[in-house]
Amino acid sequence: MTTVPVPGQVLHARTLRVLAVPAAVVAVFALAVWISGTPLRAPGSPESAVTLATEGSAAVLTVAALQPGESMTRSVSISNAGPEEARLSLTESGAATDAADGALWLEIRRDGQQVYAGAFGAMADFTTDQGTLAAGAEATFTFTVSLPESAPALTEDDAPAVVRYTLGTTS
Repeated sequence: MTTVPVPGQVLHARTLRVLAVPAAVVAVFALAVWISGTPLRAPGSPESAVTLATEGSAAVLTVAALQPGESMTRSVSISNAGPEEARLSLTESGAATDAADGALWLEIRRDGQQVYAGAFGAMADFTTDQGTLAAGAEATFTFTVSLPESAPALTEDDAPAVVRYTLGTTS
């Protein structure tokens, strides 16, 4: 029995051979990186270095490690489940930190609008009026912690910087 090649099948086989070589090169490279343990992302602080944990109407912001020039952002939302608009406040409890020689910087935004920008923990025991929150509405607070290039690193061996924020509503 004689086999006659079909033109479409021959072209398909050639295409597969042409694609197989680059695919093999990529696979070998990926295997080499995996075996070597080389990270595929830039070095720096792990994502867990800055945490924002909620406890009821409070949020605890903890900075355990941060490299010079780095910044990390965390967010928390509060909603008004009541039938009427409510007045919203934000209170920071804690003290200014000397972590990273006191160079740790914090910016707080509510729905994109800046609420605070300054030293981490320097807003201690001060309540800010955040205006009103409509019935059924939600407000998102974004906390961005950063360390200037000129500051020393905050490492996991150092004491973490911690502040607590209470988000309150009143009718």
